[in-house]
Amino acid sequence: MIGRYSLFPSKTLGHIVLTCDESPTLVNGAIIGTFVDLHRHKREEGVSVAGQGEQNVLVTLEARVAGGRRFYRIEGEVRKRLSRAAKRGMPVLDFLIVTSFQYDFEGKARRLKSDHYLLRFSWTRKELYLKVAHLKGIMRMPVGRLIMLILERINAELKERRGRALKIKDIRVMAWGS
Repeated sequence: MIGRYSLFPSKTLGHIVLTCDESPTLVNGAIIGTFVDLHRHKREEGVSVAGQGEQNVLVTLEARVAGGRRFYRIEGEVRKRLSRAAKRGMPVLDFLIVTSFQYDFEGKARRLKSDHYLLRFSWTRKELYLKVAHLKGIMRMPVGRLIMLILERINAELKERRGRALKIKDIRVMAWGS
């Protein structure tokens, strides 16, 4: 089933409750649009590098959508299937976010190990829940920073679709970051 990861862990690093006055279909469309645009998103971040202290590092985000026990790039046929499923209504949407890091060391580009996060969006009447789990890596990008980046982009996508922004009702996150 597209959009749902059957092995989502029960232990998570973050649990966010969001309120929204828009239909789940509109918000799901905005979430999917955000992750389609997030694919290969690049930005400069201050990240700790062993032996180097805090460095300006190029952070690349890659998003994939769940499908059973696998994750797929959001392009082509997968994108069409996901859009059709979102229009019918999806109570759960799961994504894998891979954050890759690269910095300049003595004129050469050096890659650092990447982090893998699982995100689960789930609906109840007027509330949207976001759970974040860490799969792999040393969490160079704190969970809080990742969550705020994604929520800002979802709200921008909702605004573009003439919808109202999501509001944080409750947030519990380990490793918030600055």
